[in-house]
Amino acid sequence: MLGLIRLGQIGDLITAVKSSDALELKLLYSLNYKTFFLPWFYKESVDFSHDLALTVEKSLNCKIKVINIFSLLKIANSSLKFDKLFFMVQTPTLKSKLFHIVLTYVFFIKTDILYEGSQWIFDSIKKNNLSVMMHTSLLDRYSSFVFTINWQGKELEKNISINNLNSIISFLLKNFPNSLVYLIGKDSINLDLTNSNYFNISGKTSLAESFDYIKKSDLLITCDSGPVHFAAANDIYTIAFIAMRYPLSIWYPYSPYVAVLSDLLISCKHTKCNKCSDKLNVCINNPVLLDNFYSFFK
Repeated sequence: MLGLIRLGQIGDLITAVKSSDALELKLLYSLNYKTFFLPWFYKESVDFSHDLALTVEKSLNCKIKVINIFSLLKIANSSLKFDKLFFMVQTPTLKSKLFHIVLTYVFFIKTDILYEGSQWIFDSIKKNNLSVMMHTSLLDRYSSFVFTINWQGKELEKNISINNLNSIISFLLKNFPNSLVYLIGKDSINLDLTNSNYFNISGKTSLAESFDYIKKSDLLITCDSGPVHFAAANDIYTIAFIAMRYPLSIWYPYSPYVAVLSDLLISCKHTKCNKCSDKLNVCINNPVLLDNFYSFFK
């Protein structure tokens, strides 16, 4: 179970509703720091919190749980404990930083910061993913398509692993027997695959030649690298396996033609990614994301 903690007035609460919906998080609410830590001393404000939450629930058809530190601790020590908690703030302030520190290091309730505005980027990802899925789900398996796969990014932690490449390519060859699959990348890579419709040209093409292959593709499957931006700029349908190196809002190529597959809530996303690799990177190289990839063709 994943949760989102939000403190604030009605506007803050409504913003959090949008975020919890986009990220499928259980919304936990308190009016302010006083009602969260000292609910018995601010009973009137706590009552107001419940009334406000109930009004928003009815108006937006959502679920909101009013909490304080004691109810949160009770949940944290029960079988219903959260696998991950986010604390949503507008901007980093001294109070919000202290709140985060106290929860994490005093009460041992691990939280990550989620900034206001993130709901829009996650909501757009969901809509764009659906747009791409509507296209890929209608592909006739016996027609002839061109699938191009770019496995390599500038940094090692961006790369799609050999295991996932084998799975993706085998899936495409099996489900689209009359189609062609091209594997591209800056460096050569050896896969234990043999099929007359599969062409491993990784390390054998220039950047311009790689772009030509992408232009001719019905679908690009790629990691976070130049090709995903090139495809977005040229309205080429793309499924991108994205490592959480930076917040998506900084660079995300917004396009209804680009779907993003990533564990957007991965616990290690705030650590130094340069210590990671394609073998360790659970952001993009895990069975769950492969299942998500397969779902685009159902």
